[in-house]
Amino acid sequence: MGKLYQTFGDFILNSNNMDAIVNAQNKYMQYGSGICGAICRVSGNELIEYCQNTYKEYMVNGEFRITPGFNLPMDIIHVLAPKYYEETDPINSLMDCYNNLLLNIKNDLDNKSIDEIKKYLEDNNLLENDIVSKYNNFVKGLDLSELCLTQKLLCLQYTIYNFNLARKQLDVLIYNM
Repeated sequence: MGKLYQTFGDFILNSNNMDAIVNAQNKYMQYGSGICGAICRVSGNELIEYCQNTYKEYMVNGEFRITPGFNLPMDIIHVLAPKYYEETDPINSLMDCYNNLLLNIKNDLDNKSIDEIKKYLEDNNLLENDIVSKYNNFVKGLDLSELCLTQKLLCLQYTIYNFNLARKQLDVLIYNM
């Protein structure tokens, strides 16, 4: 199981070295209130324009979409989470959202060749610059069970780009995402 860190205060000021932030997005992928509004304000108009030009359909509960952060130094993972007052079982609906995110990435990588995994990482804005430094600072020395999803993706990218491995050798990491 990965690690969860709780920060207090301004999340933008406390976002150093984060690879992504999860945004409780509205179904329209537009400027919202609360954290969603704060993310939109800091990201700038480019985020709203990107969402309007890229996504023509409303989001559904449990769906996630990954966008660049624009003025934010990280990617944004937008999730349409269930609303407590609209759901009969809001806790399980929320858990389904998280499972959907993890299962989609795992299923997308399953049975892909190494070149296809590289393309997937590129196409979904999951490639990190300076991967060796990030691997050494955030992943090296940790057990697989201690890694969060972002760290596992860093490890996957580091492994693919720095070692000549067979696809089967990557399965341990992919199946443990």
